[in-house]
Amino acid sequence: MRHARGFTLLEAIVAMVIFATAAASLYAWQATNMITIDRTQAASRRDALIRDALAVIENVNPMRNPHGQRAVGGLDIRWQARPLTAEVEGKTPVGYPSAYNLRLYELQVQVGRPRHPAVAFAVRQVGYRQVRALGEGP
Repeated sequence: MRHARGFTLLEAIVAMVIFATAAASLYAWQATNMITIDRTQAASRRDALIRDALAVIENVNPMRNPHGQRAVGGLDIRWQARPLTAEVEGKTPVGYPSAYNLRLYELQVQVGRPRHPAVAFAVRQVGYRQVRALGEGP
C-alpha cells in the first residue's frame, strides 16, 4: 500500500479556520487601534483650538466687552459673559484702594474653524473698570 503525500481536505479546512480566526482577531485589534488614533487626534485638535481661543480671550475685559466676536488666524471666537459676583473695590498689596473695581465673570466661549465643528467651553475671568486716576491716594 502506498502512503499518500500532502494534506487531506479536512486538514486544509482546519488550517483555513485557524488562519481565519487569527486574521479576524488581528483585524479587530487594528480597527480598535484606528478608532483610538482618531479619537486622540480629535482631542488634540480640540485642545489646540481651546488653547488658541484662551490666548485671545485672556486679553478681553468682560466688564467692558460682555459679549463679542473676534476672527484670528482662521479662527472665529465668540464669547458671552455672565457676572458671578458683585463689583468690588480693588485693593493694592498693602490694602489701600486701587484705581480699579473688579468683578468675576464666567465666559461661555465658542471657537470655530472652517470645515470643523465648533468647540464650546467656559472660563472664569476677572473684569475691571478704572474708577480713579492712577496714583491717586486713598
